[in-house]
Amino acid sequence: MRHPVITPNTQANRKWQATLNKSDFGGILLSGRPLVTITPNKALYLSGGSIDRLSSRVHGKLSNSAKRRVVTLGCALYAMAQAAVATNSSQVCGVIHSTSNTPPKVASRYKQGIVADTGLAAELKLLEHHGFITSHKGFKGKDSPQGLSTLWFPATQLIEWLTYHEASLEVGKVNGKFELLRLKSLSSKSLEDYTDTDTTTRMRDHLERTNQARQSYLWAYSPLTAGTNEFIENAKYTLSDHDLMCHRVFNGDFESGGRFYCPAQSLRKVERGTLTIDNQSTIELDYKSLHLRMLYNMNQLSAPKDCYNPLGNKTQEERQQAKITCMIVINTDSRNSAVQALSNRGLTHEDAEKTVGDFESDHQRISHTFYQSSWKQLQYIDSQLAESVLESCCKARIPVMPIHDSFITQTQHSVELEQMVRENYRELLGFDAEISFGDMPNMDWLKEELEH
Repeated sequence: MRHPVITPNTQANRKWQATLNKSDFGGILLSGRPLVTITPNKALYLSGGSIDRLSSRVHGKLSNSAKRRVVTLGCALYAMAQAAVATNSSQVCGVIHSTSNTPPKVASRYKQGIVADTGLAAELKLLEHHGFITSHKGFKGKDSPQGLSTLWFPATQLIEWLTYHEASLEVGKVNGKFELLRLKSLSSKSLEDYTDTDTTTRMRDHLERTNQARQSYLWAYSPLTAGTNEFIENAKYTLSDHDLMCHRVFNGDFESGGRFYCPAQSLRKVERGTLTIDNQSTIELDYKSLHLRMLYNMNQLSAPKDCYNPLGNKTQEERQQAKITCMIVINTDSRNSAVQALSNRGLTHEDAEKTVGDFESDHQRISHTFYQSSWKQLQYIDSQLAESVLESCCKARIPVMPIHDSFITQTQHSVELEQMVRENYRELLGFDAEISFGDMPNMDWLKEELEH
């Protein structure tokens, strides 16, 4: 079946939420739900006859040189459709995009294969003028000295239009070669130019080769109805080549960050569980408590079997809290920041202090590594692991999709993939990894079958 609008990766946007909660309209819009936002994927756009007709309605007759506006309109509509899909009873999703007429300075390597920011802003304004979307204008203020970009929401008219024309809509990819190796500034988070080296050329070649290998298979999944946990009856959607195309994002330099990203990673977990590859069932394999385990191993220490419950005495709820605490203490730069981050998640200051103290006590042997904003180094190492696993799978002709600390492949290749994951971890860190399989805790039957 046609390629659908995939639910996007969203981020909580507390600054805009606080702003909206101060207004009557914002309070009605959110109705107590948290606000999450996305930025437009400027490489994808909605297309089809209904888009052409909508373009005629809002643009009028376009000259041949101006027909690229249809693609830009489709890109704006794709972003708003993603926001509509991500909005449900538990959250509201909006799109963040500036209305500035001054194009941002972007290196030429990043301009290929995407629509222009200023053109996208113009189409969003046009859609608002015709009642398809609404906006809250960006501003600078005491709490946002760098400014908040304009926030856009799909209006009822757009949702009705998307529902009516859903069967005729397709998702296209903007022409041009998309830069697969992306370098972000640590301070501004904007994309930075760089001079290619043997290392960047090797990494880009690896991405192109493993992307082509992944795209040579037919990946399909059963979709959920937007905003629900119910599957669309008898529906099976095929992932496009762009959905399966990974790129890497580094931060500041090419030894910080470097994780693999692709649109298909945005599938909801239950949707991932329905994935098939060439009509064969799949399985997801993941490293257990990867970053915390890596901190132990990087300090030449063996890690507990379950890093989030080292003594085996925590309830499931307490273990989940330990997992959240781990993410915070590893990625913040001070103990006070960690306590504040936990307080922001609903704990009292006293409970946050105790939670941090308990975590430090559970992991006393590596507590000296906490509060050092280690995410850049840890993500770089886990990206090296992913690169090695993808290379091994490519050579063995095993289809695989990376999802940060996990990998999806055909069930028939699960044992081979497990061996590759273990070997690559041991080679890089000198210790054994803890591996789990989604919804298949006991793999002995398959191992025995393969051995015989």
